[in-house]
This record gives sequence, structure tokens and C-alpha cells, in this order.
Amino acid sequence: MKRIYFLFFIINLIIGFQSYSADNNIDETIKKIITSISPDNSIEANISLTAPGLEYPSKGVIKLQGNMTHIIMPDFIMWYDGTTMWAYSEATGEVNITSPSVDELITISPYAALNNYKPIFDIKEEKSAKKLLLIPKDTKSIPLKNIILHIDNANNYITKIEVSNINGEKQTIMINNYKKRNKLPESAFRFNTTDVPQGTPVIDLR
Repeated sequence: MKRIYFLFFIINLIIGFQSYSADNNIDETIKKIITSISPDNSIEANISLTAPGLEYPSKGVIKLQGNMTHIIMPDFIMWYDGTTMWAYSEATGEVNITSPSVDELITISPYAALNNYKPIFDIKEEKSAKKLLLIPKDTKSIPLKNIILHIDNANNYITKIEVSNINGEKQTIMINNYKKRNKLPESAFRFNTTDVPQGTPVIDLR
């Protein structure tokens, strides 16, 4: 489940930028990131997660459309329609339903708060390498050292995200092979019982 939440807060980083109204010296960079993800079409990309305890990178597919997300990994599936999240874990053999509030997401997903990031993060831009460095202002509530976003020069997609905790451990997600697709129905970002083994328990935690 930790990997599910890690992926979820990574995606909320992207979604957070979409709702962020930029007003500082990184305006142009953030605006370009915002326009790279549109609600008028879907985007599909490959993702690869590397983290302590994983012998090999965990690879999967992510689909984005506006503020909606669908992630498919070997051992879990996640759907998020902008309000409700469904997460299936092969390890637990169940689907958990949650409607995360912003306060809850700050704990498991500081990125979700990026639409109002100023009280939470300091952000610095390294233009020469096309990077954004996010530094938590309060490491007690957000136990991270920093977050580094790598941005592609050609299309302004986020291609790599490095999350370092205060103990020096690092988790990395690579996002590549972005492809624009036709607009998907909202149902594509909601849980369907046919996507998991028959009889899988569904636990509503809302």
C-alpha cells in the first residue's frame, strides 16, 4: 500500500500544478507544465518506480486526463476520478475506497497541496537543467528532505521525480513514452469489478 500512496502523491503533483495559479518567478515553467496535461484528451505514459526494498524497478502504465488518474502496476491498480480513489492491492486482496481531503493528502501526498504550495514548500528552479526543487518548510509534518522534478525541454512533461526523505533514502519515478490519446469517458477512471478477481472485497473507508 505504501507504493500505492507514493504513486498517488506523485500524480497529485501533476494534478496540483494543473490547478496552481502561478505568480512568481517560475510562472512560465509551471504554466508550460500545466498546459502539457489537458482535460480535452487523455495521456498515457510508462512509469517505473525505484525505491528501497525493491529488488527491481516496478513498472506500469499511467493514464491522465484533467484531474483524473488511472495507474496499472503488476501488483496493484489505482483509479482516481478527481474525488474518489479506489486502490486494489494484490498483497491485501482487497479494494479500498477513500475520498482524500487536502489535509489527509498532505500526509501521504504533499503534492496534492501544490495548488496552494506556498505555506508548504519553497520552490527553486534550475533553468539550465530544467529542474524544479521543492523543499518542505516543515519537515515534522512532511518528513521529506526535498523533491526534484525533471522536466523535458521539448514538451514540458515531467519525466523524472526524485523524493528524498530526511534519512537520506530516495524513491524515484521515471515517466516516459508519453502518448496523447482520445478523450476517455469518466468511467475509465472509476473502479469496475471486472478489473479485479471475482469476489474481491471492497472496503469503503470514506
